[in-house]
Amino acid sequence: MAEIALKNKKPERAKAYLLSALMEITKSSVPDQNIILSIYENLSEIAEQENNLAEAIRYHKVYMETFKSIYNQEQLELGKRLEAQFDKERQQQQLIRMQLETDKKEQQLRLLHTVSLQQKQQYENLKLHEENQRKELELTQLESEKRTQELKLSRLETQNRAQDILSFKNEISYKEKINKYYVALILFFYWFYY
Repeated sequence: MAEIALKNKKPERAKAYLLSALMEITKSSVPDQNIILSIYENLSEIAEQENNLAEAIRYHKVYMETFKSIYNQEQLELGKRLEAQFDKERQQQQLIRMQLETDKKEQQLRLLHTVSLQQKQQYENLKLHEENQRKELELTQLESEKRTQELKLSRLETQNRAQDILSFKNEISYKEKINKYYVALILFFYWFYY
């Protein structure tokens, strides 16, 4: 209605509409600050057209204070969002670090288990060797068993190597995924904030 009054060259009526709207919006429990900004801006322009510079400056000052209040509120909310996002990222990084430590410990346990199996096998071999010395009559049979044990050891070592290679490939793949995730996050935040 104020805009229509201004188009019809009735600034006093437009001013009355704007002041009435200002009174109504301030009664609201959560007034829309952008509407208030628009009202003060229009009041300042009307006062300037009427050559009432003191009133124009007064409305412009209120406009600037409202604008600063909105800007400060937005900055505060942005700061809170950024802080929450930072905390979330830090927690995710801690989670990833803990996962990596867990994976490393599991690999160490597998390695210890493999070493333990190898030592056990070596002990068996020593036992077989000692038995060979004591029982020369069963030499052929014991040598056959020893070869069987060595074949098992060789298969076990081959399996362990294959497992180690697979674990290493999985770790590399996991790290590549993490790196892609970080790159995607950086690009997302760069795009989102710039």
